[in-house]
Amino acid sequence: MSQSSAGDATIRPQDVSTQVSSFDDTEKTSSVPHVSVQFDSTGVSESRHSDEENPMAATAQVTNPAHPHGLKLAAIVVALCLATLLAALDQTIMATAAPKITDHFKSIDDIGCSLVCATAPSSNALIVGRAIAGVGVGGLFTGSLSIIFCCAPLQRRPAIMGIVSSMWGVASAAGPLLGGVFTDKVSWRWCFYINLPIGALTIIMIGFLLRVPRLDNAEQLPLWQRIKRLDLIGASLLIPATVCLLLALQWGGSTYSWNDPRMIALIVVGGVLTVAFIYSQSKLGSKATLPPYLFKNRNTLCAFIFSGFFGAGFFSLTYYLSVYFQSVKGSSSLHSGVQMLPLLISSSVSSTCTGLLISKLGYYTPFIIGCMALFACGAGLLTTLSTATPYPPNLGYQILTGFGVGIGFEGGIIAVQTVLSGRDIPVAISVVSFFMTIGGAIFVPISQTVFQNEFLAAIKTLAPQLDGHVFLKGGATQIRPILSMMDEEKLLGSVLQAYCEALRDVFWVVTACAIAAVIAACGLEWKSVRKA
Repeated sequence: MSQSSAGDATIRPQDVSTQVSSFDDTEKTSSVPHVSVQFDSTGVSESRHSDEENPMAATAQVTNPAHPHGLKLAAIVVALCLATLLAALDQTIMATAAPKITDHFKSIDDIGCSLVCATAPSSNALIVGRAIAGVGVGGLFTGSLSIIFCCAPLQRRPAIMGIVSSMWGVASAAGPLLGGVFTDKVSWRWCFYINLPIGALTIIMIGFLLRVPRLDNAEQLPLWQRIKRLDLIGASLLIPATVCLLLALQWGGSTYSWNDPRMIALIVVGGVLTVAFIYSQSKLGSKATLPPYLFKNRNTLCAFIFSGFFGAGFFSLTYYLSVYFQSVKGSSSLHSGVQMLPLLISSSVSSTCTGLLISKLGYYTPFIIGCMALFACGAGLLTTLSTATPYPPNLGYQILTGFGVGIGFEGGIIAVQTVLSGRDIPVAISVVSFFMTIGGAIFVPISQTVFQNEFLAAIKTLAPQLDGHVFLKGGATQIRPILSMMDEEKLLGSVLQAYCEALRDVFWVVTACAIAAVIAACGLEWKSVRKA
């Protein structure tokens, strides 16, 4: 978006350079909302014309106040940091708690389920509670970044996003430590109680400080018309499709063989529902959960793919690096959290610094490509970890990886905000966050399956007299007690070697995801946030 010296400008999606040839004439006039933005000394006003059925919605006009500044802006940023910290803690605190929980319920097979539910499957009430909490957490990070869009001009957003996104690094450092303290000293249930005070403070600050004008006049519509605007069909197809495919990825080759009727049914049903979801999105156009026109833009498509592979690599890395420390090295939950600090602190520093540099220099593409290359190199070096690897090399590998990881949380979001305008931006931010989350949700079970299959194969070679399934069912930290009960302590080295070989394959999966993220980032145009 540009601002003239006279204070007036008119911008429409067809004026944005990134639209290029990816939109045909029909798409330009029907599925892409038209936005007129006027800047003046008092604020910003926007008028929108979309293909909504309701004529009031088609001619809605909104007047936005001037961007907040000074102490008010600082307080809003603090509140957004708390919201992001809450969302990040909800996931990262499980990194060190998950192995303990697998011990409690006697199954490492469910570590992927621990990521999704973040709680024990034996308590139905707790599972329902976690599912409800997951709905809220899913909107925290996306909502925070959408609020930044309303509170700051484009050239300042990368710096603010870097600060807010750095909370993932802070949570990644504090989360495993808190998870270790709670699981070792108190109870793993405190991993979830900690959300209450942070959430309460966030609600109070956002409620008192933030006044974001609506981008449409939905409050003037009848309830049935508001419900009609929701993509309920898409949601009813996407959710079961995702569940079926995730269960297939988690169970395949370990709990059930791939040719088991249950596995075949999950894959077929998941595939059919996915095809039906894609078809429904193509028919709904701009009203869809995943609007098709966003996927016809080279920059937004590359940003989505980049975010998906980044999420896939990052979440798999944090979970299985903790497994390495607690299983192979025999560390406690707390100690493993301390051992992972280099990765998590360096990622936080990288997130803040890259955001500030992008705001200063303008161009984000070279930072994204460079950081993802560091991520790939660091993850590749982690494949060399063994039972005898001392901590100093491990520390160096983590720092290198962390500096690469830092930009991943805001990179795709900065890209879509730079090339889009108007109400397309909050939608695109949501899609970026969706791909980052779904990437982790898909690849953690994939990594789990890779780990289990390689571990079972390695045990057959290194210690054929042992049943590898016993260790998988016993939990990640129970290797030594299980061998002691079997009176087979002499085979500890063989079992740990099998663990290392399995983890090595997982880190290769992480490396492949990082390389895919680099390739996707190379497809981004070199746009400047200072010139958009």
